[in-house]
Amino acid sequence: MIKDSSPVNQFAAIMRWRVLLLPVLLSIILIFSSYYSYLLFHTLAELFAIIVGVMIFAVAVYTYSYARDNFILYLAIGFFWIAGLDMAHALVYKGMAIYPIEGANHSTQFWITSRFLESLLLLTAPFFLIRRFHATFMFVAFGLMAITFYALIMNGYFPNTFIEGEGLTPFKIVSEYVICSILFLALINLYRHRQRLKADIFPFLSVAIVLTACSEFVFTLYTDVYGLTNLIGHIFKLFAFWLVFYAIVRFSLRAPYEALHTTSSLLTALRDGIPDLIFYKSRDGVYLGCNQAFCDFVGKANEAEIIGTTDYDMFDKELANFFRDKDMAMLEAGVLTRNDEWVTYPDGRKVLLDTLKSPFRDAEENVIGILGVSRDITKRKLVEAALKESEERLKLAVDSGKVGIWDLNLQTNELIWDNNMFALYGAHQEEFSGAYDAWSTRLHPEDRAATEAALRDAIDGLREYASEFRVIWTDGKIRHIKGHAQVINDQAGKPARMIGTNWDITERKQAEIKLKMLFQAIENAGEAVIITDRGAVIEYVNPAFTEITGYTPEEIIGKTPAVLKSSAQDPSFYKELWDTITRGETWHGTLIDRRKDGSFYPALMSVAPIYNDSVEITHFVSLQQDMTQYKKMEDQFLQAQKMEAIGTLVGGIAHDFNNMLAAIQGNVYLSKRKLEGQPEIGEKLDNIELLGMRAADMVKQLLTFARKDRVEMHSFSLNAFIKEAYKLAKTAVPENIELVCDPCQENLMITGDATQLQQALMNLLNNARDAVSDVTHPQISCRLRPFVSTDEFNKDHSDMNGVRFAELVIRDNGSGISKDHLDKVFEPFFTTKGVGEGTGLGLAMVYGTVQSHGGIIEATSEHGVGTAFNIYLPLKEGVETLEKDKIPTIAQGQGETILLVDDEENMRSTIGEVLNSLGYKVLKAGDGKEALEMFKAHQNDIDLILTDIVMPRVGGFDLAGSIRQLNHNVPIIFVTGYDKDQVMSSENQIQYTDIIGKPFSFVNLSRLIRQMIRTD
Repeated sequence: MIKDSSPVNQFAAIMRWRVLLLPVLLSIILIFSSYYSYLLFHTLAELFAIIVGVMIFAVAVYTYSYARDNFILYLAIGFFWIAGLDMAHALVYKGMAIYPIEGANHSTQFWITSRFLESLLLLTAPFFLIRRFHATFMFVAFGLMAITFYALIMNGYFPNTFIEGEGLTPFKIVSEYVICSILFLALINLYRHRQRLKADIFPFLSVAIVLTACSEFVFTLYTDVYGLTNLIGHIFKLFAFWLVFYAIVRFSLRAPYEALHTTSSLLTALRDGIPDLIFYKSRDGVYLGCNQAFCDFVGKANEAEIIGTTDYDMFDKELANFFRDKDMAMLEAGVLTRNDEWVTYPDGRKVLLDTLKSPFRDAEENVIGILGVSRDITKRKLVEAALKESEERLKLAVDSGKVGIWDLNLQTNELIWDNNMFALYGAHQEEFSGAYDAWSTRLHPEDRAATEAALRDAIDGLREYASEFRVIWTDGKIRHIKGHAQVINDQAGKPARMIGTNWDITERKQAEIKLKMLFQAIENAGEAVIITDRGAVIEYVNPAFTEITGYTPEEIIGKTPAVLKSSAQDPSFYKELWDTITRGETWHGTLIDRRKDGSFYPALMSVAPIYNDSVEITHFVSLQQDMTQYKKMEDQFLQAQKMEAIGTLVGGIAHDFNNMLAAIQGNVYLSKRKLEGQPEIGEKLDNIELLGMRAADMVKQLLTFARKDRVEMHSFSLNAFIKEAYKLAKTAVPENIELVCDPCQENLMITGDATQLQQALMNLLNNARDAVSDVTHPQISCRLRPFVSTDEFNKDHSDMNGVRFAELVIRDNGSGISKDHLDKVFEPFFTTKGVGEGTGLGLAMVYGTVQSHGGIIEATSEHGVGTAFNIYLPLKEGVETLEKDKIPTIAQGQGETILLVDDEENMRSTIGEVLNSLGYKVLKAGDGKEALEMFKAHQNDIDLILTDIVMPRVGGFDLAGSIRQLNHNVPIIFVTGYDKDQVMSSENQIQYTDIIGKPFSFVNLSRLIRQMIRTD
């Protein structure tokens, strides 16, 4: 029967008297105990709770290796130390006379600490339904908490909870309410995770939590050690402990045995339902068990009548000895053996059994006996014998009607040929002596020995004669002959004659060679070959067809190519194709077909008719080439063109945008330096500065995406990166979405730009967050694993180098991406979101980031199931230790003069003011021509030149070249809003110069200026 697992029946099971008998009896004793014996029974109740806590721990620990239940083990460890605190709670009663303590304060303190520990344990336990932990560490952690509570209480550092004559302290009462609140949260948390609990355990634990909360609520009314509230509170606690203990025992001990019993019953029913004879014996031949079929075979009612007997008890001595010899042979060999055994049933029927015997091993792989399976094959053998006899008769009848017939007298060695035999051998009757030797001399020298050996074996009765050989005609021609013969015995059973047939198979042999070559060519071709009949019904496909379409020959033969049709072509396309080939012409073209799994693939195909001897079309042959890889290369080329266009656009706006950001950063810097005593404005300026840096990072990412900038590569651990990224992602993902991070244990080192990868990961997680917004149980997972490239991976990504990669998978259970959109998700400005909800650059930038790191990103999606993005990044061999960056500081000037050159007025004004604030004198010029004239006038005073590169009239590089003709040593710092690595090419290298990109950190600028001036 199926067990009723409804909530009502689950809670009803808790109330069964067998479950609650012990705590009910103890409660009755407590209620009806006298005032003077109350302490004794109170102690018994505490002792019961302590024993239960220890037993919970013992049961969980000693069954964990089989049950593997982290949740129960976690509860058990906690209740063990809770039992320890409860023991201290019981022992500090003044009536126990163990501790020299007056009053109930210490006792109630231990009660509060144990209940705090218990409530926190019940609150956190559900989290370990899906998490693993180190048992020893957790045991020590709980132990340290319990010991700490003990030390604080016994040394007087714990707040008072009970004052004699006054009652409970406010701390005690508030603590009880806090514990009740935690227990309420624990009940909610347990309910949320109930689906992960073992069957039926939720009611026991939930009732235990409720009873514990009731106990704590009652103890807010505590006034006297011997009062009614104290009694009721201990009863609630007693029941709560018992229910937890019962749940753990039931599901750690009883449940495995129930499962074992069910499995055993299933295996017994399966064994007895098999019609073959199954038995197992000890090494000494004593039967240890068997199935019902074996019992029926030996005439026994059941297995019990056979266990303990031997073959000598059930069979005659000769047959028993035979069985025993076979058993010993198998035991000595130690491997599976097979033999046929003729056995007589008790009713006299004789049967042939096909018996398999194998070693019967114990848990330590020691051979302790024999396991046998026997099958009755008597009918099969009779059928085989009858079939063989029928085949021999039919074969003799068919062979007698062949082209050439010969008769060899085995007594006289006289050979008789019919007329057709002479034609086969290219001989005349006058050339033939009628002796066996005359025939053998016609055989090809390479075939003579094998053919004569075949004849001798047939005469000796070893095998029937059937041979293919070559003969040489008198004119030197070589012909292929096939021969069959039958040996006829005399009345004494001795071979007397041999009658056979020969026929010429030369043309067949030549055709077979050609056909074999053609067949191998078709079978090994890389293109799919399809042969259909006149009605377009498929009769043959080669292996390449299966590889391309996914259909096996068994699945496709007998059907038409219509199963490959996709919606990419309209009916007129196929009508034109059919009209062309039925006219006898060959059709060439491209089309989109559909694989077995529903996916589409482009194909280049030709279809041609096949004619018979009457020039009638009987079949069509189609050759189809999968163009997926070519299409992929074409798409990659188009994608590269798009990326180039985006790169041109981004590179054009980056300069002006960086100039504006640099001016904003400069004004913020100046404002912050002059700001005093206005923290709110300072905070706003910090925000502006942060937004400016983010904008600069965005421009850098756009440049990287468009391949107009270079990422700053460093070696770092991807595991640590993922863990930090996970912490950041949790702040951006709503709490109703389950975010799972699964970094692997193996340390995976890569070379990359952590900032770029962080932005790419956040883009993927944000997309996943939006994708699961309408899902009932939203989930996002992030998994990191090492990956070793396979042949298929290398084939799909031939441009990749290396073997070992880090595979990062971001998966969500959202609505998925349609097939029409999946191949466009990485295209710039493509988005399926509403207006104002997406830019269409998120996944395109992720794509660019992964490519700039030498990696691969793939997207897979299934409608209604979710989407997964797989990122493969090449691993760096070896482990490097990176030094932490030191925090830089502003470097002040010492009154030096700097010539500032920039065509933007805002830049000159802002940067000039910043340089003045750093302690420098500043001369300003609007372009290279003005700057050169100013340098000529003040070249002895100028200590450094800070110049933009792209300016009207005279640019930065031309200015530097002119200045070098006047002064070879003055330091020059170039400032640019473009990609500084591309701007500063090898042909623009000038001595005593450096370059910095806009927008820049004024800390970095100040330090670079000091470095250049000192170098000078």
